[in-house]
Amino acid sequence: MTASKWAESERYTDTAGGQRDTRPGRRVRQIWNYRWLVLAFTVLGAGAATVSGLQAHTTYVGKSTLVVASPNRLTDQDAVIVQGYVQLFNDEAVNARLAAKSQLPLGVEVQAATAASSPILSVDATASDPRVAQDAAEKMAGAFRNDINSMQQARLNDSIKAAERRLAQVTANGTPEDPAEAAALQNQIMEMSVDRTNELQVLQPRAGVTEVSPQTGLQIALGAIGGLALGILAALALATVSTRLKNLDDIREKTPVEPLVEIPAGGHVHGRERRQERVRTLANLVSLEDLPKNTAVVVVNCSGTRAPSPLAGELAGFWARQGYRTVLVGADPRGWCDAESPGFLEALDDSTLVHSLLRDSDIESLKILPGGRTDGSDWRRITRERVAAVLDEIRTVADVIVMMAPPVTASADAQLICAAADLTILAVVKNVTRAGDVTAAAGSLSKAHADVFGAVLIDVADAEPAPRPVPSAF
Repeated sequence: MTASKWAESERYTDTAGGQRDTRPGRRVRQIWNYRWLVLAFTVLGAGAATVSGLQAHTTYVGKSTLVVASPNRLTDQDAVIVQGYVQLFNDEAVNARLAAKSQLPLGVEVQAATAASSPILSVDATASDPRVAQDAAEKMAGAFRNDINSMQQARLNDSIKAAERRLAQVTANGTPEDPAEAAALQNQIMEMSVDRTNELQVLQPRAGVTEVSPQTGLQIALGAIGGLALGILAALALATVSTRLKNLDDIREKTPVEPLVEIPAGGHVHGRERRQERVRTLANLVSLEDLPKNTAVVVVNCSGTRAPSPLAGELAGFWARQGYRTVLVGADPRGWCDAESPGFLEALDDSTLVHSLLRDSDIESLKILPGGRTDGSDWRRITRERVAAVLDEIRTVADVIVMMAPPVTASADAQLICAAADLTILAVVKNVTRAGDVTAAAGSLSKAHADVFGAVLIDVADAEPAPRPVPSAF
């Protein structure tokens, strides 16, 4: 694609030039293509959150606090010990044992917590009744305090007994053998008797109850946001794995063919104006190519739909309205072929008949060569040489020739027709044509030495009516 052609194409596409893989606009378009999926996930997320919120009830959190205040030790060191106590309290097995010992009612949940640098341990009990919550917090705090302190006291008692046995040995004869050792043992026993290091002490047994009301609105909002996020991820995943072509980025990334323009649906006034503008852009792109004066352009679909006919007719109609002598050739057995009107098929047998077979249309400067009389089998007479001879005859009376060819993947005749023309435009039906069809069509045309100009993404909804031949005397 030449630089001028690229610039003209980029003016009328919904993307910017250059690399597309990481641009936010491309992701937004992918999400928009699956907007109903995203909406469904969002609604489901909000619905689930609504149900959960309606089932939620007001709860109460009772609090009881303990503290570690070891003598002759820094508070920061006690805070480290408390963090260990919190982990021990929240251990599932320990928590269950304490709850059984405290005889807590069913449905009461108790957890311990502490500030990062505080020696205070907070026991929080959650219940549906404020008194039950406060009682549960106090009982669990007391049970945990007794467990910890009893272990500390047992360790101290063992140490005291060991010291007392040694003191008894030293003073067995009534007079200490070593007065200094005896005095040290007595001091040690006294210190251990009053030692409160690492012990939990009650700070506030009933520190209060907090009411926790369900925040239904917030839950619904968070559910919707979560559903939206999942929907976006699902949309991006589907856009990556889907083989249906939905935009120009899909054509560029999933096929070897260069996208040209996207022709939107007509429908309303603004849509028709945009569609006509994109057809004009496509015509400009063709004019930028270094082609013979009497250019023959083939519009061919990749798969078996009727999409090429509206595009070929719109393109031919545009050139005719610009004052160019234009001929639209129905080289597709599905277009303007009947048992009464001679046309392209008869011209293949004798190219000199072209001038008498051309018919006027409802657009000035546009003539039409119908498909001709056929029962479906007559298309086997197509050869590249015969098509080229017909085109040469048409060029004597036309500035531009637009041909409608049968789908590439459905007919081998399309390769011969495209090879005889100057360039080929692949019509890609939005949300219908698959990437594999485009790749296969481009490969077939390449083997036939046809010049594939690029691909046009078409929304076939509300297309402009194709020019019609004026009834003739045949």
